[in-house]
Amino acid sequence: MDERYRIPYYVGHRGWIDLDVTGEVNWQEIENLVLTSYRHFALQRMLKLLA
Repeated sequence: MDERYRIPYYVGHRGWIDLDVTGEVNWQEIENLVLTSYRHFALQRMLKLLA
């Protein structure tokens, strides 16, 4: 597992993960991760607004 990730105590039981963004960060990678996650869980009407 990538060492930048961990399961946070406060919401980890709900499937959340934490990503350490201290130090050198590839913001394009972060954007891709966030959008991929959003597209996975968003409603179809919400996805239409992304286009």
